[in-house]
Amino acid sequence: MDSFIIVYCIKDCYNISIDKNNFNITVKRKLSKIKSFFPFFRNNCCHYLDNAATTQKAEVVLDVMDRWYRFSNANVHRGIYNLAEQATDCYEESRHVIADFLNADASEIVFVSGATAGLNMVSYAYEHMINKGDRIVTTALEHHSNFLPWQRLADKKEAEFVVIPVDCYGRLVLDRLDEIITHNTKLVAFSSASHAFGISIDTDLIIKKARSVGAFIGVDGAQFVAHHPVDLARFDVDVFVFSGHKIYGPLAIGVVYFNQRIHHLLKPWILGGGMVLSVNESKVTFQKMPYLLEAGTPLIVQAIGLAKAIDFVTKTLTYSFIIEHEKKLSLYAFEQLQTIQGLTLLGVPGYHVIGFYFNNIHSHDLAAFLNTKGIAVRAGNHCAQPLSQSIGLGSWVRISFAVYTEYSDIDYLVQSLKEAVSFFNFK
Repeated sequence: MDSFIIVYCIKDCYNISIDKNNFNITVKRKLSKIKSFFPFFRNNCCHYLDNAATTQKAEVVLDVMDRWYRFSNANVHRGIYNLAEQATDCYEESRHVIADFLNADASEIVFVSGATAGLNMVSYAYEHMINKGDRIVTTALEHHSNFLPWQRLADKKEAEFVVIPVDCYGRLVLDRLDEIITHNTKLVAFSSASHAFGISIDTDLIIKKARSVGAFIGVDGAQFVAHHPVDLARFDVDVFVFSGHKIYGPLAIGVVYFNQRIHHLLKPWILGGGMVLSVNESKVTFQKMPYLLEAGTPLIVQAIGLAKAIDFVTKTLTYSFIIEHEKKLSLYAFEQLQTIQGLTLLGVPGYHVIGFYFNNIHSHDLAAFLNTKGIAVRAGNHCAQPLSQSIGLGSWVRISFAVYTEYSDIDYLVQSLKEAVSFFNFK
């Protein structure tokens, strides 16, 4: 399979210079300063290009979590003493930070352990609304976490499970959308950005079609929030899910946004303390949202760390800088990678993820070779086997950028890939 990028069109398409030698000196200094915010890079010389898997953590995030455990640790929504009440205030303030970030209401924000847990929560919370013969739709682009819960739900409820296909280049085929999202479609789930390689997703078209038949709309935003602002007042969906560790926040924290219009439909998937209003031997009355879906001790310090990460992204980094930097970096990477003999690129430039492969070098071998050079990449089918099967490719290498990725990381990668070609050809 050949790359569908026409190299000479890249600059014209985006009208951006990608000559790193003439790159604005102010931006170079800002990049250097940004990298200094992340302690990981003080202790590692690694060329870290696996940011779609997880991002490194800013020092302000680590500091606020460390201080919390050292000086402020207490459970929330329970204790009638100052420390517990302060803990509750901090936790709920974090919910408000996330709500403001998404342009949502605090009652619409539920904390979970990550996007995978969130998507499984959604599938259970909405399960009773799916009946035999209903249709559930997702896409062939999805991460398994936005595929398997819907496949299982369809099997359990004897519903139809229909997948929006991709073409041989991994692009969603939307010209048959009227045949796929039909009057009996009750749920449509898709990602707002691909985790496998850079590809355009017409989210507005999918949402418009799903809304026209009254379907529930769930969006996996795990690969979107670190790279673009989100306005859920405009993005007319029922559910939006993301993970904190992909936006410079802690591991083991995620967010599920449930639009207020569906709160009355939701069922709790875990029962326990904190989500009960009253209970006796014969009856239970549950709390309203968001506490309905937050049984047990919540993810207190993780939520506080995530709120700090979002504050860092929006106020210190700024999306305007992130978008410009990552787009220019992607254009430069595509241009340089095209110079490597035998390498095929996947996707289009302008996104934070790029896929590639050699026909004569297995992606795992290539990733292992790059590891010897101190380069961290991802290789395999990327938890996207339906996509892998659709494009007829068992595995590929993925590089993914963050705000601290530099042009020197790309240069060193390209040099190392050229060395890999010589090494494997010699063998």
